[in-house]
Amino acid sequence: MRFICRSPPPTLGNSAIYEICGLPINRTDWSSAAYSVNKLGQVVGYAQIEQGQNLVNRAVLYDDRTGITTDLNDFALDGGQTPGGLGWTLTTAVSINDLGVMVGYGSYASVNTCWIIYPKCQD
Repeated sequence: MRFICRSPPPTLGNSAIYEICGLPINRTDWSSAAYSVNKLGQVVGYAQIEQGQNLVNRAVLYDDRTGITTDLNDFALDGGQTPGGLGWTLTTAVSINDLGVMVGYGSYASVNTCWIIYPKCQD
């Protein structure tokens, strides 16, 4: 799921304050957090979504160049699959490097584990 922020993140002087724009949600008591940013302005962290009556964390990627927040469970991998479609639930992204490699936490087959996503190969 990709969500375009309705307004840009706030700035302090000429330095952007990176915040994760939320994913679409009807509640007002949700939260999000940014944990890492690379030199391209890509920020990773988590944002909460509604699941029934509960709020659950989803790992997200926010791109400062486009203003788009992407739920990493829906992130297109090589071959067109997504982590969510492969049975993963990515709950938190904790780091992104300047090449776009992301790592974080989630679960697979109901077992809590770590994950790594490499960006698509560029020819």
